[in-house]
Amino acid sequence: MRRPSLRTPALAAFAAATVLFTACGNPSATTSPTAQGTSAAGLPAPEVSSVRVGVIETTTAHDFEVAYTQNLFSKYGITVDVHKFTGDGPLAQALAAGQVDFGLDTAGVGPIASQVTDVPLLVVACNKDNLGDILYSAHNITSASDLKGKGIAISSFGSETYGEALIAIKALGLTTDQVTITPIGNDGQRRAALAAGSVGASLNDGSAINDMTALGFNALLSLGSLSTGLPILNVVTQKSFAQKNPNTTLAVTAAMIEGNHIFLTDIQAAVDAAVKYEGADRTKTQALVVSDQAGWHPVNGIPLLADWTAAKQLYVKTDAALASVDPKSVFTTKFTDQLKSLGWYTKLGIPTS
Repeated sequence: MRRPSLRTPALAAFAAATVLFTACGNPSATTSPTAQGTSAAGLPAPEVSSVRVGVIETTTAHDFEVAYTQNLFSKYGITVDVHKFTGDGPLAQALAAGQVDFGLDTAGVGPIASQVTDVPLLVVACNKDNLGDILYSAHNITSASDLKGKGIAISSFGSETYGEALIAIKALGLTTDQVTITPIGNDGQRRAALAAGSVGASLNDGSAINDMTALGFNALLSLGSLSTGLPILNVVTQKSFAQKNPNTTLAVTAAMIEGNHIFLTDIQAAVDAAVKYEGADRTKTQALVVSDQAGWHPVNGIPLLADWTAAKQLYVKTDAALASVDPKSVFTTKFTDQLKSLGWYTKLGIPTS
């Protein structure tokens, strides 16, 4: 079965968002004259008092959950107005349209695709680039050959699972012409589609392997076993916002990296945050946190050129228009470098190498 072109989901979504951005203007956070002095946490005082942040309903957003429930944004002098999205694609569109000021824990294809639009986005921190999902398949699909002509469920085009699907297809020795990448929705919806036979395989959380195999599904490929990584949990804003509000951007960056640090060093705090924010079951959350901590990288939020080069090389195979994008234009280490120079990393005990 030949799947449809993937160029439209990646770039047309940004084109549509750019039209909305132009038509509606660029609503921004409430601004004040450039603040003087420092915040209570010792960083330059933010230019704005409140920002709108977009987040995705996901059980791997440990950095945001900790930052939010432990009031780390307030620690750095800002309040956040949280807007929830069903996937990376809609969140990236909202960022491009100026409907939110920051996208937290967003995947990589959106920022890359935005570079060829009128509203380029900027990654200011990356809190995860290792892959933890598994490609589960129906009980009668036990090999790559069996998967030919079938669908692979992802959350949305431009999402983490979209990138994982491309990696899995290549790792299995298949091509994107031999399977259909199918946007379904969140983890539970993808699992339901697999159970119903709507798709032949689905990308779901690796920590659910016991539950998934108990339901009769096969663990066809563990993405964590591959050397390939992707920048999948990023702090993203419009380049124009970061330029206009550098202290605010620094504050959000600090809150998210500190949230990630607490998640990695304090299991109980991470579990408490997930239970409080998601209303999740404590026992299952404990197992999830322990599973997610294994192999988690990076620990310091510093974006890596190698990650973005790999991401571009992956996505350009399904969208030739991205060939002109310089990976260096997608991210900046300006804010993490500033945190280094202020002694922030040393104070919190976060390694920078």
